[in-house]
Amino acid sequence: ITTKEQSLVRVLMGGKALITVRELSELTITEEPGKPSLVDLAKGKIGLAVARARMSPGESIEVRTPNAVAAVRGTVIVVEVEKVADSTDAGPDYRPVRTAFTGEAVPAATPSFVTNFHVLKGSIAVTSLGQPGATPVTVGVGLSVSVTGTSMGQPRTSPPMQQLVKDLKADPQHKGTPEET
Repeated sequence: ITTKEQSLVRVLMGGKALITVRELSELTITEEPGKPSLVDLAKGKIGLAVARARMSPGESIEVRTPNAVAAVRGTVIVVEVEKVADSTDAGPDYRPVRTAFTGEAVPAATPSFVTNFHVLKGSIAVTSLGQPGATPVTVGVGLSVSVTGTSMGQPRTSPPMQQLVKDLKADPQHKGTPEET
């Protein structure tokens, strides 16, 4: 799923999860019997709500980004992925990027991704793909964690929920009734 400007997509996964995809995002969903469902977010922002009551025992959904993976079950999360340009990607409007959540500078010399996981309900286990075998970081309700490149941050208090979900809601198409109606 690739979204363009001013678009919003909602996907219902088997009646168990609802994914909301924001504009300018790229997402791939893979489901195979006997394996966790995989939501691969290459760039952009998604909201994911998973209904634990509809999940089978042992069933889960994994959210994978270019630099991290999170195991999700009975949870509501917002995930943001931003690519940080390296010197070969830098154009005339290139500016060093700071993560929206932590404000930490991302080194501009190496290509990197910043992934922010925000937990609105439940908990998730997040692992950096650059640190195989590392113990996952558990992130609970009201907390967020950033993965910058291969570096896993510490869980912190999330921004206000209204701020996190404001661009994951669609405005009504019609704000009033036309006079001819």
